[in-house]
Amino acid sequence: MCISNINFIFALNRLIMNILNKNNTIRFGSFRCLDTDKVYTIISTVTTHGPKEVQYLDKCIKSKDTLKREDGLKRIFTRTQLKKRFKNVEQVLIKQ
Repeated sequence: MCISNINFIFALNRLIMNILNKNNTIRFGSFRCLDTDKVYTIISTVTTHGPKEVQYLDKCIKSKDTLKREDGLKRIFTRTQLKKRFKNVEQVLIKQ
């Protein structure tokens, strides 16, 4: 394999990064959507698993996450919606 092909594959893998890992956990707390060029921050996560349901059946795919966009807009997404919507992201480090 040629070095230029390796660089292309590396660049392609870098560009196509979903916000969720394979086990449906969130990869970054703050990220930039490369499709819209907006920065999002996950500000809260709530499970929809009922209190009367068995605890070992609780999965992170049942969570609802509140995201805040850089312009102040807040929206709630399920993990399935996050997986479909934020397919092309990169991590943003927050200065404190």
